[in-house]
Amino acid sequence: MPSTLKKLILGSEIIEYTHRKTRRAKRLRLIVYCDATVVVSTPRYVSGKYVESYLTNIAKEWLLAKIRYFKKLGRGWKLKGNREEYLRLKSSAYAVARDTVERINRIYNFAYKKISIRNQKLRWGSCSKSGTLTFNYRIIFLTPLEQEYLVAHELAHLRELNHSSSFWELVAKAAPNYKVSYKSLNNKMA
Repeated sequence: MPSTLKKLILGSEIIEYTHRKTRRAKRLRLIVYCDATVVVSTPRYVSGKYVESYLTNIAKEWLLAKIRYFKKLGRGWKLKGNREEYLRLKSSAYAVARDTVERINRIYNFAYKKISIRNQKLRWGSCSKSGTLTFNYRIIFLTPLEQEYLVAHELAHLRELNHSSSFWELVAKAAPNYKVSYKSLNNKMA
């Protein structure tokens, strides 16, 4: 399906975004990447006018805030992994993790105890037997697909505390292309 680059005036800013129509999309999905590029994916039947209306009336404040945040961060960001960076980004990472957990858990409807953010050197996330979901603060630098896979992976551990075929079937319910994200996350942690 074709993608089209569009422009939209939001407040005093001109926003460029890509509208992608795809057979696999079941709903409108808005993504702002770390380089502040904006992509809207929709089912084929969703019109450009609807997308424009959604961005202007429903998602305007969230969209502008995300774009400003990533522009302020700059394209040349480099992770230091030190305590100062962790403390500075911890609350933003928590918000990303919480929002992603809430969205992905609509598929599973699993009960979890709490969400925790840590400065882990060798892990993207973990799930304890007591139901605590722990995520690396660097979750904020992952692509939305990687974030979704990571969260689906840890949520699936609430039901399967192993990596059996049943576990991977659970992961696939929320992240059907999990193999791609699994590989890219392993490369980023190395």
